[in-house]
Amino acid sequence: MGRVRLALFGLTALAPPGDIETRSAQLALPGRPTGTPAKPAETPTKYLEVSAARVGDVAFLALDCEALVEVGKTIRRQSPFSHTFILTNCNGGSGYLPPAHLFEERGYEVDLSGFAPQAAEMVVQNALKMLSSLRR
Repeated sequence: MGRVRLALFGLTALAPPGDIETRSAQLALPGRPTGTPAKPAETPTKYLEVSAARVGDVAFLALDCEALVEVGKTIRRQSPFSHTFILTNCNGGSGYLPPAHLFEERGYEVDLSGFAPQAAEMVVQNALKMLSSLRR
């Protein structure tokens, strides 16, 4: 019966899924200054949950924000894994995370973001450290 099942799915052998390992962190990132003329501006701290997992030779990185595509591409390009999946809007909703260069251009995501321009690079560096700690 096992041979029939394998033939039906076109499989010759099943590989074990591999070890599973995870990491998570809450990052304290710089927020954007807020304030009005009547009230002095403050730069709030913005918190972001980051989770990373390794299943065999595949990595997953989950962010509780909507990271713009350039942020995800940077992480994937520099990841120590050949296959890295970036998942956004996980375990919360911290808003848009644009890369620093977009703050000069402005736009919808930048205008609505609560993160300071340097926050995306901080997320990239912390994400890469987490992924490296999972690499065997």
